[in-house]
Amino acid sequence: MRELRAGLTGSNAQQLVVMGVSGAGKTTIAAHLAAHLEYAFADGDDFQPKTNVAKLARAEPLTDADREPWLAALAEWIGNHHRLGRSTVLACSALKRHYRDTLRTAAPNVLFIHLAVPGDVAVISFDGSDMATWLRPRVTSLGLPFRAMGSLAVEILMSSGRGRPSGVSRLPLTLQRGESV
Repeated sequence: MRELRAGLTGSNAQQLVVMGVSGAGKTTIAAHLAAHLEYAFADGDDFQPKTNVAKLARAEPLTDADREPWLAALAEWIGNHHRLGRSTVLACSALKRHYRDTLRTAAPNVLFIHLAVPGDVAVISFDGSDMATWLRPRVTSLGLPFRAMGSLAVEILMSSGRGRPSGVSRLPLTLQRGESV
């Protein structure tokens, strides 16, 4: 596995995708990782077509066909940065293999970092976040502030295997039951 190092450019540029279910902390961790590594950052949600945003606002699930233009836009973003020799971190669910396969076509050696939520936790929402209003049920929150969670995740990723993410690393989080704001 490739080493994660700050400031990689040119032919050494890295394309990272932080993936996981809604509420797993993708955006928070990816943004902190990008800042730490001095890589360009994007949140996959910002690439959703307006039709998808409207469906999500009506709580309608997206189909694979709905996701195709979104995935194409994400792959284009990764590919453009790769061609310019810029390293990137993208926060994106990428839960199905064929979604990841689409993103892999954008650049060689796209690295996926999967944030897995424990099986006994159905949904994680974050107090004080707009995301909490989108998630149902809103009954679980993390007892660790956003910035602390992102910083801790970067620390774990960078220290495991001397910058090579490997195996399973766990964040010491406290889950709290109760209605999120």
